[in-house]
Amino acid sequence: MDEIVEFYRRPSATSDLGRHREQVYGLPADPEALAAVVRGLLMHNHTAKVRGL
Repeated sequence: MDEIVEFYRRPSATSDLGRHREQVYGLPADPEALAAVVRGLLMHNHTAKVRGL
């Protein structure tokens, strides 16, 4: 079980923050507040198409 947990704790090539690692320290720890930040940054491609973006 510990091997599985460690596997998912390690970033992959597509999820490693690299030079942006320091920026996550300013994000909220509260899941709802973090979700609000994400909703403000990301838009589903279907929503963008419907809005003409």
